[in-house]
Amino acid sequence: EQEENFEFTIVSLTGQTWHFEATSYEERDAWVQVIESQILASLQSCESSKNKSRLTSQTEAMALQTIRSIRGNGRCADCDAQSEFRTGNLCPSKTTAI
Repeated sequence: EQEENFEFTIVSLTGQTWHFEATSYEERDAWVQVIESQILASLQSCESSKNKSRLTSQTEAMALQTIRSIRGNGRCADCDAQSEFRTGNLCPSKTTAI
């Protein structure tokens, strides 16, 4: 009688391997299902994090655009120069060449 083999191996994208051995087909299939579920959950979590990061970047860009579009924010408060930098410490009239 041939001995049943319920072993399986998982290989990561980096080549790392994990070896498992179950006592039956059912146990092996249960392990595979749980591991696949965890891999899927991990991938979905990564995608969700990317979307949150993308949403944060979009929100920040919209906030910055709103601030820049407010009347008076296109000029330096100290010297009234048209400036991308709108804080006193970056005022074009106060900047000296080194």
